[in-house]
Amino acid sequence: FRVYGRRSGSGSYLLLATVTSCAEGRCRYTDLNVASGQGYDYYVATVDQRTDRETPSESAVQVDVPRMAPPAAPRPDTVVALDNALYLRWLPPADAADDAIWKYQVYLVELNDNSAQSVLYQVGGTDATGFLDLRATNGVEYSYRIAAVDFDGHISEMSPLLRGVPRPDYTAEVIYAFADRAERSGFRFVASDDLDPIVPGTSAEAHWRLEIADGEWMVRPLNGAEIHPTGVFTTALTCGPRSDADCVSVDQAPAGGYGTNPVPVFSEYTYLLRVPGANAPRYAKLRVTLRGSDQNGRLIVFDWAYQTRPGVRSLSMME
Repeated sequence: FRVYGRRSGSGSYLLLATVTSCAEGRCRYTDLNVASGQGYDYYVATVDQRTDRETPSESAVQVDVPRMAPPAAPRPDTVVALDNALYLRWLPPADAADDAIWKYQVYLVELNDNSAQSVLYQVGGTDATGFLDLRATNGVEYSYRIAAVDFDGHISEMSPLLRGVPRPDYTAEVIYAFADRAERSGFRFVASDDLDPIVPGTSAEAHWRLEIADGEWMVRPLNGAEIHPTGVFTTALTCGPRSDADCVSVDQAPAGGYGTNPVPVFSEYTYLLRVPGANAPRYAKLRVTLRGSDQNGRLIVFDWAYQTRPGVRSLSMME
């Protein structure tokens, strides 16, 4: 069978498809190339396989496609910055029922020098309201837009931009008290795995060192670095896509309030630092997971993250 069709009133019919298999005494064809609110005419012709002669149906069938409105655009939520990765989160369209959206399409946006959209690349899709981009590189800002697709295949307008900057983070770092093991008591925030962040507590490269005096464990900023005087109780360094629902992390460094005085540190608390950079300060955080000691002296075990992009205070999350 050959299926012919045209837009109603448009003129000649066009061959749309050849149907060779039928089931249960019925043959079917689905035309996906139709527009909302338009009418279409169809007829079917049988074909003699030996002579290729066609016998058309006695009349055409007119089909009016309902006028269907696509879903509204998804609403951006947040972008969680991870180590060489970004986790995008968004909300369903405001007017969409819980079961109205089939899937979401995720696009990477290339911006020109005027911050205007120039190119879109589809980087993935999902039926959830989150997407993990594992192809991002630390220190580079990325922009994304999300489109919703309903079960009829209608695609929404693009969401507003979601932007994020991945940054390095590390877990289970160990540093010793300056009085016990000075050569392993200093720390510098680094952007490369090839560099050891642990340095002597007297190093000109150290951003801080661990000191213990009168039973108090303290982080002392060094060489132009500053620390915010108030730590924050947290359950993780960063709440990512696999975190528990009650996860608590510090997502953005404060704009001010930093100082150079040593700050007492406690287990399960996160501390924010601002370190000098060539063009603008950079921001970092450390979360103490353990205060203890071993045969070499007193120590802390901690996780840390460092935003390598100058002036960006996002350490986990950007809107």
